[in-house]
Amino acid sequence: MKQHFVNTKKGSRKFWTSLLKDVTLTISFGKIGTAGRELKKTFRSKGDGKVALVKLIKEKLAKGYVAVESIPIVQAKISQFSPMNHVNFWALIESSLQHKNFKKQGNFIRKQMTLMSEKDVVEYDNIFSTLNNKAYTWHLWAAAYTIQRLFG
Repeated sequence: MKQHFVNTKKGSRKFWTSLLKDVTLTISFGKIGTAGRELKKTFRSKGDGKVALVKLIKEKLAKGYVAVESIPIVQAKISQFSPMNHVNFWALIESSLQHKNFKKQGNFIRKQMTLMSEKDVVEYDNIFSTLNNKAYTWHLWAAAYTIQRLFG
């Protein structure tokens, strides 16, 4: 039987699942909202696998994980940039810079936004619009014009 655990204490958003099938123990783990990683280990006997699984579960419970019925219910609409505020807005923008062109940056931001709650998407739009409006000044336009004339 597959067992599911999550850790959401102190801002953590992690999942951990285990499945012991015959002599093979499959462990999946990662950040909630992602596919995560999967590891498999084969034991000499099913008993050895059970002992190892019990030990791993005790370790996870000690670290603050709690048992849940299924991960998909917990994974719905959670982003590493939630709740959206100025700090997470700039963290999202900075994370998008790992992609070297604007199209890939935009796709990254769009993907993150699909993981956000509706409230966080609205707040992202509010922050973006406010900053965009603040940047729309004659001084900035004059600087852009001057740069274009000098180097364009």
